[in-house]
Amino acid sequence: MSYYQLAIGALKSEHAQAVEDYLFDTLGADTVTVLKSQAGLLVSNKDDTHPLPDTVTLQAIFTTKPPESALQALYEAQGIPPDNGTLSCHEDQDWQTSFRQHFQPISIADRLWIRPVWDKHDTDPQPSLYIDPGMAFGTGSHATTALCLEALTRVLKPGQAVVDYGCGSGILGLSALMLGAKKACGVDIDETALVCAAQNAALNDIAVPEAFDIRHCEAETPPNCPIILANILAPVLIDLAPTLLKLCEPQGYLILSGLLEEQSPSVLSHYKNEAIVSEVLQRDEWIALILKKS
Repeated sequence: MSYYQLAIGALKSEHAQAVEDYLFDTLGADTVTVLKSQAGLLVSNKDDTHPLPDTVTLQAIFTTKPPESALQALYEAQGIPPDNGTLSCHEDQDWQTSFRQHFQPISIADRLWIRPVWDKHDTDPQPSLYIDPGMAFGTGSHATTALCLEALTRVLKPGQAVVDYGCGSGILGLSALMLGAKKACGVDIDETALVCAAQNAALNDIAVPEAFDIRHCEAETPPNCPIILANILAPVLIDLAPTLLKLCEPQGYLILSGLLEEQSPSVLSHYKNEAIVSEVLQRDEWIALILKKS
């Protein structure tokens, strides 16, 4: 069975609601998703409390092809250049096959494999963490996640506890447990991410909340720990600096990722009074900061 996907890019945010209403009410869209740029990727704005950027992308899914005349009427009414809209036809299997090809097993410092749930390797000498990302960010394939995992192998000592702030799929906290942490706390603002993290814990027979404690950041304060992980955007790392520094125990480590090399001075300026740079890891334009709290 095929479906149609319409993507409208560079749409002014103030027009997003009117366009979304038209796609639903006039064109009969099955779903409409508002996407914004985050760390170089387009991500859903669902449940995000931050203001939208100046422009967004709207992605709509249709069971039947929307009429070209209706699309042109929409573009003219909202002042959208026709080239900003792209309509494509897809087979249901295409996305799943493409995604599985993209999500390949990843070895972390020769100590841990991150594998998709459909790629079981029970005989491998290294332990494997199986991930089904669902709707949450975090498979280990993105440079920021991989940098966090590499940094974790450098500072984690057996028996320590960690906080994964902005846990997404749960990959960082679950990896910490596989690498010897005694307990991990995953924190996120997105309910979908919390459900996904719990499901990934179950896939790996990791008890919730005994080993992996999953919390909504607005409901419960995470515990103080010697290692704090945060793979988020640079502006959010700046906003969260007081919170993350407070959570980190003295002489503990903060692993901050999700930022570009040129963003590091601005981020560091909000942490430097209480932490020093222990190490900087880099992949392409992305970096991870390992900070040691005084």
